[in-house]
Amino acid sequence: ASAGIAYQYDDNVLLKPSQSIPDVLIRGQRDSSIITTLGFRYNPRLSEPWFFNAQYNFYADTHFSQHKVDFLYQTVSLTPGYQFPKGAITLPVAYSHVWLDRDQYMAVALANPTVSFILLPNHIGQFSMGYMRREILHDPPDRYENRDGNILTVSPGYIYSFKNGKGLFMLKYEFSSDNTEGKNWENTGNQINLSLLLPVMDKLSFTISGEMLLQDYQHTHTFFGMKRSDRTYYGAAGMRWEVLNGLNLNLQYSHTHADSNISVYEYKRNIYTVGFEYIF
Repeated sequence: ASAGIAYQYDDNVLLKPSQSIPDVLIRGQRDSSIITTLGFRYNPRLSEPWFFNAQYNFYADTHFSQHKVDFLYQTVSLTPGYQFPKGAITLPVAYSHVWLDRDQYMAVALANPTVSFILLPNHIGQFSMGYMRREILHDPPDRYENRDGNILTVSPGYIYSFKNGKGLFMLKYEFSSDNTEGKNWENTGNQINLSLLLPVMDKLSFTISGEMLLQDYQHTHTFFGMKRSDRTYYGAAGMRWEVLNGLNLNLQYSHTHADSNISVYEYKRNIYTVGFEYIF
């Protein structure tokens, strides 16, 4: 089990567009928040080659000023698996319920069958195909903005472990098809993720990650009169230090840069986080 608390500063919590919008003034986009987390994991002993993992996670992000973007979610996930000599097959299933400003906002259910296989010692390949159902729990401004939908994904990946498994390099590509009920949000996506976990000492490690997401929307937007196309770039760097047995100090900085041919969807965002997590 684990519990954590963190302070976060966000310089664009409202996702204010990079370009000004005529007759629209957005203020208060800079804000701080307190993040609280709680997690439980259950790993029963099963007869080989079977294994099983169950998790519950709670996450709350409470802002100092902009309470309309206060965010809370709870997630339950179950992962049965079967191990064979050169890899494993898993079937993760999960359900998440999300609240925004104390109101129910979204429910998500997903299944993501995954096969992992050893290519060479310390080199692992992965392939998964996923299905997700998203329900937005309030009425949209109009039917074209309805984001309820089914998301299908296909994802190959590669993992390299080093330093006796304490260090990891991961590369992942994912194709997604987001079939929303509102035509303004239906899109296909191509996403590339890179991440590196680098142990420096026994109790100190650094993480670096990057992500590029290319989204092309399928229909002409009913308000802007063109097909939307987004390019979103994300990068993060962090440090984890075990200051006491089971107590970790976490520092992280992240930057997001969203480009779009529709200017209201363009923004830049920097987030700074410092917090403690206790694992027991």
